[in-house]
Formats: sequence, C-alpha cells, structure tokens
Amino acid sequence: MRTEQRAPLSAPVRELLRTLAPTSAIALLALLYACAVWLPAHPLASLALAYGCCATATCVAAWVASRARETPTIAHTGIGILAAILLAIAGFVLSPNLDPWAAFASSAAVLLLGSTVGVAVGSRVPAASHLLVVALLSSAVDLWSALSPEGPTHALATTPDPRWLRVLAVSAAVDAQRHIEPMLGVGDGIFAGLYLAAAVKHRLSIARMSLAVWLGLIAAGAAVLLLRRPLPALPFVGFFVVIFHAEVRRVAREDRRATTVAWLALVAAIVRVAMRSVTGVDAG
Repeated sequence: MRTEQRAPLSAPVRELLRTLAPTSAIALLALLYACAVWLPAHPLASLALAYGCCATATCVAAWVASRARETPTIAHTGIGILAAILLAIAGFVLSPNLDPWAAFASSAAVLLLGSTVGVAVGSRVPAASHLLVVALLSSAVDLWSALSPEGPTHALATTPDPRWLRVLAVSAAVDAQRHIEPMLGVGDGIFAGLYLAAAVKHRLSIARMSLAVWLGLIAAGAAVLLLRRPLPALPFVGFFVVIFHAEVRRVAREDRRATTVAWLALVAAIVRVAMRSVTGVDAG
C-alpha cells in the first residue's frame, strides 16, 4: 500500500514558522483571560496568578526561540523584529476600543521582539563567564532605569497614556472583570532570550537556565507584591543565573578587569538608589 509523502516546507516558510513560534506563548495569557471570569479570588491572588502566567510566557517564548537554531541569521532576526513592530502597531491602534485584543497583540509583540533580539545577542556571547558581566551591568542599568526619576522605565511606568506602557509590556487579565494590566517589560524578554541562547551555545543546562530565569522573574514579582512598589526584574534574574551556574562564575584572567568594572557599576547603582530612598535626594 502506497503512502503519500508530504512535500517538505520551503525554506522561507520554515524561517517564518521558526520566527513566529515564540508567540505561541501568548496562549497562556489568552487562556488566563478567558478563564478569569470563572476564577473569583482575592485581588492579590489574581494579580499573582496573572504575573505568574506572564513570567511563564516570557520564559516559554525565550526557550522556544533559543531552541529554534543556535545562531539566528540576519534575515531571521529582521523578520522577527518586523513582525513584532507590526503587532505592536496593531495593539496600539486597537486600544482602547478593543482592549483585550490590543493586549494580546501587544503582548505577542513583546514576546516576539524580546525573544528574537535576546537570542540574536545571546547566541553570539563569546564565553559563558561573560554572562556574569551581563548580569551585573543589566542589574545596574535596570535599577537606575526603574527607580530613578530620569530613568526610561520609570518615565514609561508613570506615563498618563497607558497605551504606551502596554505596547512595551507583557499584559494579562488580573480579575474577574478581565482588567488587563502590564506585568513584564520588553527588556525582561530580551534578557530571558539572551541567557537561554547563551546556555544553548555553551552547552549549559537548559533546564537549569530556564528555571533560573523563571525563578528570577517570580522573585521580582513577589518582592513587588510584598513591598507594594515597582521593582526591576533583571537584578533578580541575574542573581539566579549566576547562582545556578558555576561556569558563569569562572572568570578568565583577561576578563577580570571588565568584571570588576561591572561590579563597581552595580554597587554605584545600589548606593544611588539607597541614598534616594533614605534621604529623598539623588546621591549623584
């Protein structure tokens, strides 16, 4: 009996499917939105559930993108960025008239853009130990950006037009009324993709790296809920990545100067934030 063989997909079609695969993580958020009305819970529990889904979706998107190929081509990266821009425009235009669909489009755009750019950069990290510098510097910059009045993240979080915030964040339903709230920014998705792609390239444990990134995002959300103030997620993610991987902590002799500079930058950022919190005056 003769069996029909399916014709193989053309290269452009395979490229497009690989590029758009990370957006499959948006299904987690769509499921949460659809079920939110049947999940009566305390507002804090609803918020925690929504944030957990956003963190999981971010990790899933980064994992899918990092496993698609070890080193993305320029065409692959360009297609992903273009698709993300089109989705972001759709989300911005649809909001607020079609708010749920706008949130889904914007979230898909952030997941796609973050994972595409993150994997493109992470797959080119020369050594696993360079992730220590990445973790330190990203933590320092994220602290300044989120907690300083002049920081881009702080300015975005306080913008009077919520559409600008939603178009650059992964959002989810947070209560039975299906209110959509932004949870994680595009930068969090970029670094999730970066860490996972670097793990693939340097043969680190993918399971451990995925768990480290997810725990970092969850820890950041827990800290926000406990302290009732916005906090950056990258310091938490960087901490777990460094703790979970001994290879990241093995700094080569030629990289010690750059690592020291990165440590100093993080300490300076922490001191700056601490001085502002204690005195209300910028330490710089």
